[in-house]
Amino acid sequence: NIPTRTTIPTTTISFESALEAPALYPEFDWEETPVTILSEGSIIYVDYESRKINLSGKEWIHTGFDVSENKDRSFRDYYWQEAERLGWSNSLKYNNKKIQAIVADGPLGGIIGYLKIIEHKLRVIVVSESRNTKNDMVEYRVFISEIFSTADLGN
Repeated sequence: NIPTRTTIPTTTISFESALEAPALYPEFDWEETPVTILSEGSIIYVDYESRKINLSGKEWIHTGFDVSENKDRSFRDYYWQEAERLGWSNSLKYNNKKIQAIVADGPLGGIIGYLKIIEHKLRVIVVSESRNTKNDMVEYRVFISEIFSTADLGN
């Protein structure tokens, strides 16, 4: 008998699927905004230096009257857990540099960004909530950038 060679099928995962963002928070009804360019303020830092990068992508918004801290916490926790499960992070090491997304928190809201790099391609997710004390509305936003090259981060 001649021994036969068994081949194990391999699966190739494209960087597009590897950079898939977590699903939108299921407890809200989301409205997609037209194509968005996120350019206000600094979203990405490389070795603690701000990089002014205009990020194109899509943004979804949910506005509601429920100003419960539990709702805010559930929204933030959902993205934290899903991002971690899918390999996203607020900061990471890449080519001996620390790359970090925005993070800020305050009494009227907060914002956190998540990053993921695969094969020199980068995607950014920015999740935020903000309260309007005049009308007790809370606005939740999820921005998902297009995939772009890490070369756009500069040196």
